[in-house]
Amino acid sequence: MHSVGFYRIRKRLSQYLVELYGRSDRLQFMIKSEGTIPHMSETIGVNEFLYGNPDPVIVTENGYKFKIDWTTGQKTGFFIDQRENRKLL
Repeated sequence: MHSVGFYRIRKRLSQYLVELYGRSDRLQFMIKSEGTIPHMSETIGVNEFLYGNPDPVIVTENGYKFKIDWTTGQKTGFFIDQRENRKLL
């Protein structure tokens, strides 16, 4: 969440996504907004795990395996819309 407005509705958004995609062990939501809304870091908890299991997982995409560490890994996440870019690399 890169704005205070979206941060405030983060739990509702995660609930909508679970309803849309169904409960799954493959669905994970973590908010890591510390770097994008640092001015709010003292008044709101800007990093939190919202849904799923926070343990690292191994996923396979385009025949390659990726280890995703939700809590200490890359800040912006492992986005599905970047699948073709990872394949190109």
